Amino acid sequence: MVTHWPKNKFQYTSTAGLYELAGGCRGEYISHISASPYPSGIPVTVTHPLPFHFQPIFTVNLILGKPYQPITIPGGVLINEPIAGGTVSGSAINGTILGGFAHPPVYNNGTLQVPVIDVYGVSDDGESFYIHETGIGTQAAQVTRIELTIGGAKYKSLREGYILASVNANANRTAVAVQGFLVVNTLA
Repeated sequence: MVTHWPKNKFQYTSTAGLYELAGGCRGEYISHISASPYPSGIPVTVTHPLPFHFQPIFTVNLILGKPYQPITIPGGVLINEPIAGGTVSGSAINGTILGGFAHPPVYNNGTLQVPVIDVYGVSDDGESFYIHETGIGTQAAQVTRIELTIGGAKYKSLREGYILASVNANANRTAVAVQGFLVVNTLA
């Protein structure tokens, strides 16, 4: 538990914890925040749990083609990798990845990667889709946001929801696994 005393004389107390996504991406979260105008925390204390949780919705497996020659950019290089195909499977969508491109900038002597992945495909029920994914991490594992464009009423939550993902490449960078999580508002 951490207590903060900002200039406005209100006491803010937060309870924090740790989370870990697939692939070893870790971080901290705040689970409760209390505010009081008095150092003792009395008589006013309001506590709120986080208003969301992560719902696993799909796994994407991508087959990478041979990367092209890296392009030098300020502070690093831009990697260009064709995506030869793959699959998406899970409770929210199933289908085939027909192709795409990964083009992550890599900075700080290869220790920081900003993944950018664009793929297209067809769901098992015939809907065309496009996925745009961006984030941050190492070359081995990243945390990203996915924007999924797809028709059909059944996919509304994917179009309108906030999707976080954990991205992990295999050791020789010929395949990538993406675990997608829908951020669900528990107050709605």
